Amino acid sequence: ETTQTMVAIDGSRDDAARVGADLRRVDGDYFGVMNLQAQRGRLFTTADRDSTPPVAIVSRAFVKQYLHDAEPIGQRIRRGVPTNPWLTIVGVVPDVMDRGVGLEVGPTLYVPYQQSSGDSFVLVIETDQPPARVERAVRAAVASIDGDRALDRFVALTQLLSESVGQERFEAVVTGALAVLAMLLAATGIFGVTVFLV
Repeated sequence: ETTQTMVAIDGSRDDAARVGADLRRVDGDYFGVMNLQAQRGRLFTTADRDSTPPVAIVSRAFVKQYLHDAEPIGQRIRRGVPTNPWLTIVGVVPDVMDRGVGLEVGPTLYVPYQQSSGDSFVLVIETDQPPARVERAVRAAVASIDGDRALDRFVALTQLLSESVGQERFEAVVTGALAVLAMLLAATGIFGVTVFLV
């Protein structure tokens, strides 16, 4: 699940200044499924629980935009209100272009879901099984754990990718069709001039 949050950076010139970032509550397996490797530091582990000091992983865009390329590992940040605990940055991952093709990648803050409360969640599942079969199995598993929990949307990554480039694909088809029409008109004009001259 991606939400927006405000983040305070410990030691910044203006401690009251806060910056915006996308917030994702994930578990350690998320990065493997999404094929994201730590560029610096480490990823979440099973040791990152609610009983351990709060940690965070940030995106490359976060480091560049808010930490001005300073060493992020060990820096402390606080999300939300000033009464929330400080989080220690333990890793940096590449930016994820999940807003759509051609849209700017924003700064992202990842926190372990075990250390962060939230009412909703997103499951990212890596499988070689047909999506319909996986959907049935996941819905049954969730229902067996919490019968009141509803899964809103179940979609394959290929479908999400297709949806994200839908507008660009439409524009490319229209541009291509207009280009073909222009070539036909030009060919007709050249043919007409040639016939007139002969």
